[in-house]
Amino acid sequence: MPELHIDSLLKNQIKSWINTWRIIVKLKIIIVIQIKEAEEFSKNQTTDTTITPKNYKTNPQAIYTKLTASFYRKNASDDNDI
Repeated sequence: MPELHIDSLLKNQIKSWINTWRIIVKLKIIIVIQIKEAEEFSKNQTTDTTITPKNYKTNPQAIYTKLTASFYRKNASDDNDI
């Protein structure tokens, strides 16, 4: 009787591995398709420079955040030198 239980567990584990493998293969196919689409998209793009709209404004908070972050990174690296 215990042999039957082990066989059942083994069969279930094999089914689980097969299902996982199928999912991995499907995901790999999706990734390959996306890469090909991205490559095709890149081929069709022009190399002209990006034109910034005239009404484009940088948010002042973004500049402040960037400066603050770079200040903390610099100080953190200085602290590691001690």
